[in-house]
Amino acid sequence: MDIASRRIRLERERIRSDLLSRAPALERRLTETSSGSLVASVPGGDAIEVGRLPVGGATSWVVVERRGSRIRVLPCRSARQVVDTVLSGLRAVHAA
Repeated sequence: MDIASRRIRLERERIRSDLLSRAPALERRLTETSSGSLVASVPGGDAIEVGRLPVGGATSWVVVERRGSRIRVLPCRSARQVVDTVLSGLRAVHAA
C-alpha cells in the first residue's frame, strides 16, 4: 500500500471514529463497502455515503445523500467537514 492509500485509509478511519463518537447510535447502521466508502442507512431505505470523487482536478471527500430518487453530492474540504455534513444530513431525516 502506497503512502497516499495509507493516508486515505487513516482519514476514513478517523471519519468513522468521529461519527461514532458523536453519534453512537450509528454503530449498527454504518458500514464500509468493498470500494472503501462508508454508508449510513437511514429510515425508508435511503442512505448517506462518504467516499472520494474527482472534484476540480483533485480527488476529494464527498458526502452523497440519497433520498428517494434525489441524490445530492456535497464536496467536503476536510474530514471534520465530512463528519459535520453527515451528521447534519442524519438530523435532517431524524436518524442521528
